[in-house]
Amino acid sequence: MSDCRHISLLTSLSKIFGKLIYTRIFQHLIDNNILVDEQYGFRINFSTVQRTHKLPNAILNALNNKQNSRWYIL
Repeated sequence: MSDCRHISLLTSLSKIFGKLIYTRIFQHLIDNNILVDEQYGFRINFSTVQRTHKLPNAILNALNNKQNSRWYIL
Protein backbone atom coordinates (compact mmCIF):
# COMPACT_ATOMS: atom_id res chain seq x y z
CA MET A 1 0.00 0.00 0.00
CA SER A 2 2.95 2.37 0.23
CA ASP A 3 3.04 2.78 -3.56
CA CYS A 4 -0.57 4.03 -3.76
CA ARG A 5 -1.25 7.74 -4.11
CA HIS A 6 -4.13 9.32 -2.25
CA ILE A 7 -6.85 11.00 -4.25
CA SER A 8 -7.70 14.49 -3.10
CA LEU A 9 -11.39 15.27 -2.86
CA LEU A 10 -10.78 18.85 -1.83
CA THR A 11 -11.26 20.36 -5.31
CA SER A 12 -14.51 18.47 -5.88
CA LEU A 13 -15.86 19.41 -2.47
CA SER A 14 -14.90 23.06 -2.91
CA LYS A 15 -16.68 23.19 -6.28
CA ILE A 16 -19.83 21.69 -4.78
CA PHE A 17 -19.65 24.06 -1.79
CA GLY A 18 -19.05 27.07 -4.06
CA LYS A 19 -22.02 26.17 -6.27
CA LEU A 20 -24.21 25.73 -3.18
CA ILE A 21 -23.23 29.13 -1.79
CA TYR A 22 -23.73 30.78 -5.21
CA THR A 23 -27.22 29.31 -5.61
CA ARG A 24 -28.31 30.34 -2.13
CA ILE A 25 -27.02 33.91 -2.46
CA PHE A 26 -28.42 34.30 -5.97
CA GLN A 27 -31.83 33.00 -4.88
CA HIS A 28 -31.80 35.45 -1.97
CA LEU A 29 -31.08 38.32 -4.38
CA ILE A 30 -33.92 37.25 -6.66
CA ASP A 31 -36.45 36.65 -3.86
CA ASN A 32 -35.84 40.04 -2.26
CA ASN A 33 -35.69 42.01 -5.54
CA ILE A 34 -32.18 43.22 -4.79
CA LEU A 35 -31.01 42.91 -8.39
CA VAL A 36 -32.42 45.53 -10.72
CA ASP A 37 -33.74 44.66 -14.17
CA GLU A 38 -30.85 46.53 -15.76
CA GLN A 39 -28.32 44.11 -14.22
CA TYR A 40 -26.97 42.01 -17.09
CA GLY A 41 -24.07 39.67 -17.64
CA PHE A 42 -24.37 36.84 -15.15
CA ARG A 43 -28.09 36.21 -14.90
CA ILE A 44 -30.10 33.65 -16.84
CA ASN A 45 -31.86 35.28 -19.82
CA PHE A 46 -30.04 38.56 -19.11
CA SER A 47 -26.94 38.34 -21.28
CA THR A 48 -24.81 41.29 -22.32
CA VAL A 49 -25.74 40.62 -25.94
CA GLN A 50 -29.40 41.21 -25.09
CA ARG A 51 -28.44 44.48 -23.43
CA THR A 52 -26.57 45.67 -26.51
CA HIS A 53 -29.72 45.01 -28.55
CA LYS A 54 -32.02 46.78 -26.09
CA LEU A 55 -29.97 49.97 -25.84
CA PRO A 56 -30.33 51.14 -29.48
CA ASN A 57 -34.00 50.14 -29.47
CA ALA A 58 -34.65 52.21 -26.35
CA ILE A 59 -32.87 55.22 -27.87
CA LEU A 60 -34.79 54.92 -31.14
CA ASN A 61 -38.11 54.55 -29.31
CA ALA A 62 -37.39 57.66 -27.26
CA LEU A 63 -36.45 59.63 -30.38
CA ASN A 64 -39.55 58.43 -32.26
CA ASN A 65 -41.79 59.45 -29.36
CA LYS A 66 -40.00 62.83 -29.14
CA GLN A 67 -38.82 62.09 -25.65
CA ASN A 68 -35.59 63.31 -24.17
CA SER A 69 -33.17 60.40 -24.14
CA ARG A 70 -30.00 60.72 -22.12
CA TRP A 71 -27.68 57.74 -21.92
CA TYR A 72 -24.65 57.69 -19.70
CA ILE A 73 -22.33 54.92 -20.77
CA LEU A 74 -19.25 54.27 -18.69
